[in-house]
Amino acid sequence: MHEKLVALEKRLGRELPNLRKAADAAQKALEQARHAAEAHLHETHVLPAGTGSENKELGLVAFGSLARQELSGEKQSDFDYAVVAYRSVEAPSHIQQYRLAGVRAQREAGLASPGRTALFGGIISAPDLVNRIGLEDDTNRSHTLRMLFLEESVAILDKSSHDTTVRSILKRYLGDYQNEVDGSPLQKKGVPRFLLNDIVRYWRTVAVDYQAKRWTEPWLPDGFGQLGDGDTGLDPPKWGLRYLKLRSSRKLAFVGTLISLFLPRILDCYVTEELLFEQFSMPPLARLAQIANHLDDDSLEPLETIFCIADEFAGYFDSADFRDTVSPVEHPRHPEAHQVFKSARALTNDLEFALEHLFRCERPLVPERAPLDGCDAPLSLGQLTDRYLLF
Repeated sequence: MHEKLVALEKRLGRELPNLRKAADAAQKALEQARHAAEAHLHETHVLPAGTGSENKELGLVAFGSLARQELSGEKQSDFDYAVVAYRSVEAPSHIQQYRLAGVRAQREAGLASPGRTALFGGIISAPDLVNRIGLEDDTNRSHTLRMLFLEESVAILDKSSHDTTVRSILKRYLGDYQNEVDGSPLQKKGVPRFLLNDIVRYWRTVAVDYQAKRWTEPWLPDGFGQLGDGDTGLDPPKWGLRYLKLRSSRKLAFVGTLISLFLPRILDCYVTEELLFEQFSMPPLARLAQIANHLDDDSLEPLETIFCIADEFAGYFDSADFRDTVSPVEHPRHPEAHQVFKSARALTNDLEFALEHLFRCERPLVPERAPLDGCDAPLSLGQLTDRYLLF
């Protein structure tokens, strides 16, 4: 488990056993995946024998719960991965071998196949992640991949090129803060709005896409059979599980990133590539946990509630019985939904209330900082929320 979460356990005086178990499982699966992928590429002579996993052309990157260190039990978490082209590939056949390396990594790590979305299992271009930000060329796909690369990705093969790409994306967002006027750098203190706006856009996109998928993957009524009955070739949609993940792990990934982007203002320091790279090298829950360093004891209650709920959901998602019970729920307010689903949905409401309490808190952050322009009180999370998330 990440050191920031270990420190939070000590500060709260309570353990987070399910999050620790999930982090340990993720670390084990990551090691297995790396070993299997490297073995395949060495056996097929794509990488010379005795070398590491870096060839500077291609890499293998994992996303999702494996990257967030929130891995569920065997065969319950998907192995969401992509082959990344870091530069022009001299031998196109190597692309297929990297894909096969991904399949072998998935099997050796005991993970499920990636979802049916075209985002995973294919190849993506690193230069596009850097260059296509905003305007018409920034499609839903390119935006999603860029945000996933920043918020929740981990290198299976070629960590060096993965880190270079993350840094390049950050440099792109910070471009206006690195120029010079009359020989003086235009450094910025505070919140990097360009990046923040794209992070918020992604969270809204995730929520919209959930509803869009309900339209494109309908739950067939009685008499039609289920999707996956042999006529369609598709599995039944797991709406109940998707809904709960959206309102728990997906939301927590978003708020963890918000803390990272608020941090330069909280620390009263310049926004730099190095600071943000360090932030995005952490899993999302570790990013969220570090706000504890800037809360007094009287402000810790909502943060404690948030992490207790996160730990509870980590336990839920690790249970095959839970997943099987909640997945078939067609609508979150269906009167005949299983009580297990209703209880979990109520817990997502508790999470929402705790997050609202935390981000609207007006108590001064520690150490005390000057208020934002136009405010009288010392800096608080409530001020940052009002200034950067409302308008």
